[in-house]
Amino acid sequence: MTEPGAYRAAHKRVERERGSAKTHNCVDCGKPAESWAFNYSCPDPLFTEAGSAYSSNVMDYDPMCLKCHHKRDEHTKFDFAEYNRRR
Repeated sequence: MTEPGAYRAAHKRVERERGSAKTHNCVDCGKPAESWAFNYSCPDPLFTEAGSAYSSNVMDYDPMCLKCHHKRDEHTKFDFAEYNRRR
């Protein structure tokens, strides 16, 4: 787990370095993107206390519309307890 605020800081860093997601199209459906979404591609993600995965690498995020972003997060719900057992 990471320090409080690190998750939000990572997302702000993505926007600062890559610009607003709203200037891109969603990588899944092609509609206008609304937010940057963690793409689960990094081999060693970071986690919040609630188990939300994220990365400090700005390239580990994709521009997505909210519908696709929520769908991705729903299909990739992370079991933090299971992850800890496997480490």
